[in-house]
Amino acid sequence: MNSSETRDGVVVAVMTLCVYLVAHRSGILSAFVINDDTRQQIFWMRQYTSPELYPPSILVAYAKAYVPYGVRALYWLGAMFMDPVQFTKVVAGGLFVLLAVILSGLGRVFAGRTGAFVAPVVVWLMPFFLNNISGGLSRAFAAPLLALFALGLVRERLWMVVTALLVMAICIPYIWVLAALASGLGYLAGLISRKWRPIFPSTWWHLGILGCMALPVWMFKHAMDTMGFGPLAGRADMTGPHGSILPLYTQAGRFEILPLPNPFIDLIYRPFEKIGLFLDVGLVAGIISLIVLAPFLVMGWRWVDWKRVGHKARPLIFLGLSSLLLYCVARWVVVKLFVPDRYVQYSVNIAYALGFTVLFSALMSQWKVRRQVKVVLLAVCCVAGMVRLSGESLYDYRGDRALTHAVLDTPVTSVFAGPPRLLDNVLTFGKRDVLFSFELAHPWNLGYWHTIAPRLTETLDALFAESRDAAGRFARKYRVDFMIVDPTWFHDDSAVRSGLFAPYADQALQRKQESKRFFFEQDRSLPRIILPDGRSIVDLRPLL
Repeated sequence: MNSSETRDGVVVAVMTLCVYLVAHRSGILSAFVINDDTRQQIFWMRQYTSPELYPPSILVAYAKAYVPYGVRALYWLGAMFMDPVQFTKVVAGGLFVLLAVILSGLGRVFAGRTGAFVAPVVVWLMPFFLNNISGGLSRAFAAPLLALFALGLVRERLWMVVTALLVMAICIPYIWVLAALASGLGYLAGLISRKWRPIFPSTWWHLGILGCMALPVWMFKHAMDTMGFGPLAGRADMTGPHGSILPLYTQAGRFEILPLPNPFIDLIYRPFEKIGLFLDVGLVAGIISLIVLAPFLVMGWRWVDWKRVGHKARPLIFLGLSSLLLYCVARWVVVKLFVPDRYVQYSVNIAYALGFTVLFSALMSQWKVRRQVKVVLLAVCCVAGMVRLSGESLYDYRGDRALTHAVLDTPVTSVFAGPPRLLDNVLTFGKRDVLFSFELAHPWNLGYWHTIAPRLTETLDALFAESRDAAGRFARKYRVDFMIVDPTWFHDDSAVRSGLFAPYADQALQRKQESKRFFFEQDRSLPRIILPDGRSIVDLRPLL
């Protein structure tokens, strides 16, 4: 890398950091504004500095097992300097900047110096990337590492390819499978044709390195099974006796898996839904934005040196082939190989980003846009990125501050039960263990789900308990110290609207409401903390 490339890289990094800081300012300024999935994967890492938090439980054990080794190690280091939940914002910002710099390098390869600045602009204006990076979770590593892998291939930098594969293996295993398969396909092509010489693996010892990388991937999957959390659900597990899909695995359930969407949805519709302003403003604005964009893309297409681009892109053919193969296999076996769209969405969006880079760079070169105008356009796009990505994938939980402050006043070993969505904030901000939470309701890991699902059913029974004895039996069975009670649950559809999912938010819940005799609403014999919003924390310890 020469001095000019280094300077450009620094400019891209600084501008991307500014985009992130402004776009995610609400998360930086408030501890209660975070990515929602942070609450299922990061909370337990406070044990790195406060071992007394979160006593051993199946929920905590599962949350730990769900996070790959490399991500755990990174947060262990980060915990030496700041709270892990807040460190997610640092990790997300760093990965967002890294992605922009790497795609800038790819843009330079395919479209020269102009492409080096157009590529990060695409990152700023395509919400997909920050959407997945926000939260600093395992999936946040997917796009930067896949882009680094691609950059290593097209620049023939062995260290980039190996580094990307190694970090994938310990931070995001299913993306390692994608890249490793692409590497294997390239190796086979090299054996078949002398015209193709892959950079990695190109020797037997390279294959050995690739095999060693598979070890942490296998260990991660094996650990989930040996701890009793597996196996992953298959199609037969998600369908009823007559072939109907169980509500739990549909749009009404915890996570929509079936029916699988048409490939058009995964490959075309969803990427362009985020490229256009469909999700930002609405349908009409989305259509208009694509109509405005189309002529520029068509004009750029005419001026691209496709022969040169095709030659540079040759090493990426196997990455695209690997994505499609794994996507097809994952659709066939459904969740056994994880969610199908995960194998194409990063590859497809990186491909779209590079496509826009090539087309717009060719257009600017043909129009002979002056340097000063390019600088102004870059600044305008930087501001536009700040606006478009504002609050991307951040959720504001400041409304639960009173609840979590009250929870913090309870003993550190306390266990809470109550409405599932509230309990995610008890875990994350209240730093207390819970019996069951919405974000950790994962029905696709069957061993875990068969153990945890009864807790939800019995929690709902307990919330609508008609007597002190019924509430006491629940408290003693699960050693629950406190019950969070939301009075609106007893009389309207608040229970459904606040996060219950099929088949739990059904007629059985309505029948419970018809009882009109609710211990936790009508009895005042147990100590309770009344919160400003009308909810309360009931002390169940006298029942133990």
